[in-house]
Amino acid sequence: MVATKTVPSWEQGTRRPSGAALRMLQILHRPETIAPLVNFRKFNDKRKHAGNRRGISTAG
Repeated sequence: MVATKTVPSWEQGTRRPSGAALRMLQILHRPETIAPLVNFRKFNDKRKHAGNRRGISTAG
């Protein structure tokens, strides 16, 4: 858990993450490391096809 004011202070550059928080951010920065754990590919496939149900083209 991270304190409510901690993340904004990281974003504003007034503080820097360290220890476990820094390691967590390093891991999360590389989606391929967590994709198998959270079924990221399946989630993205659902989002990609969601536009089709509303008549929105997803073609590139």
